[in-house]
Amino acid sequence: MPAYDAVRREVPGLCGLLHDRDPSVRAAAAHLLAWFPEEAAHALPGLLRLLDHEALPAVAATALVAAGLLGDAALAGRLKPFLAAEEQTVRWAAATALVRVRGMDVETAVGAVALGELAAAEAEPPEPGPPGVPFHEGGLRGYATACLTELTDLYPTETLDAVTDGLAAASVPAHFAVARAGLRLAFGPERPGVLPVFGDLDPREQRFVRVLASVEEDAWRWTGFPEMLRTWGLPGSREGLRAYAGPPDTRARSGRGWWVRAAGRCRPGS
Repeated sequence: MPAYDAVRREVPGLCGLLHDRDPSVRAAAAHLLAWFPEEAAHALPGLLRLLDHEALPAVAATALVAAGLLGDAALAGRLKPFLAAEEQTVRWAAATALVRVRGMDVETAVGAVALGELAAAEAEPPEPGPPGVPFHEGGLRGYATACLTELTDLYPTETLDAVTDGLAAASVPAHFAVARAGLRLAFGPERPGVLPVFGDLDPREQRFVRVLASVEEDAWRWTGFPEMLRTWGLPGSREGLRAYAGPPDTRARSGRGWWVRAAGRCRPGS
């Protein structure tokens, strides 16, 4: 491809632009470099140097995602400290990069933090501020969902937990994307032939359904939300889904106390 090769020849110049005074130029250069994995040996050192001193969250996040696309698991140690960044955009980018380099072990505390950041971004995407993060056309929620989906085969139960936490913390209209991801994880990509008996679901799947049934009432007013549930064979009304799930314990009651949320997780209403 002549156009690709022509831009590839400019990689040394793009690396120089990583230190431009204009943040939009720095972000654009980092984004462009991610498209040339053949030049990773030249591009990665510049991206990592940028990360050492970049103050703007959007530029740092763009550099992190680019580094994740160009690097491998050996880069994980360099990326992990950014999970503790003050800015959510930077933490999201670090988690995204760790997924890309396959540097996430969810059995460790670091992996759990990364999963949590992706789930949080799926529920309420961060606002990077100028000059923005150009990957995925700026759709950070979509990128977070794609990363969580990539983890499904490796860590299906942990990923469902993370998505359920994200659903518990979400607000309209974020429920749609997060609920769809959870439905795929809990019931598979296609509608089951027969709706399983609730008691036959494992505890993680039961928790997801109960959180789904606790979604705020405004979400149910959107036609697409109940229709999405019917696609997976679930009841298409809040009352029907609660009836399917049954009371969370013998103290359960109807109304707001049926299932309440606290600290991003659910507990039985009292």
